[in-house]
This record gives sequence, C-alpha cells and structure tokens, in this order.
Amino acid sequence: MIQEMEAWFISQPQILDKYYQTNLSSKLPKTSPKSINKPVLLLENLTKNTKKGKYHKIKHGTALLEMLNANTLQQSFSEFKEMVQQISK
Repeated sequence: MIQEMEAWFISQPQILDKYYQTNLSSKLPKTSPKSINKPVLLLENLTKNTKKGKYHKIKHGTALLEMLNANTLQQSFSEFKEMVQQISK
C-alpha cells in the first residue's frame, strides 16, 4: 500500500467511535492523519482497553475498511484517489 490504511481510519474518527463503541476520537492527536508516524501503533495503543480489544490489522481492519467513506478519502488523500483511478482503468 502507498500509505497505512490506519491513517484512513484516523481521518474518519467517527467510524472508530462506532466500531469500538467508545469515544476514541477525543483521544486522537489534532494533527493531520497523514503526518502521524506509525498510525497502526497509535490505534493499537488507543484501543487496547476497549471491548473489542487492541486493534489488529486482520481482525479489525476489514470491518473498518467497510465503514470508510471512499469519497471523503479521495478528497483527503491524493494517494487514495490515485489508487482508485488506477483500479478503475
């Protein structure tokens, strides 16, 4: 992947709140998700005490991917937009 999908999840914090059934969005840094170094580690740390347990790329990633708004991602991440364009060819 061009960038970690966890940055996409962080860019749409409402899906994290809904999926993990807690207010994770209030604990996210106020910086751009693109500038977060190792967003996977951030998600693992933020979710370790949730009912669903610590974030796991395989266990939780697919469900979170389904919840993302692709149109919003294309506006926020030029890399995502380029990926969609390449897949659509």
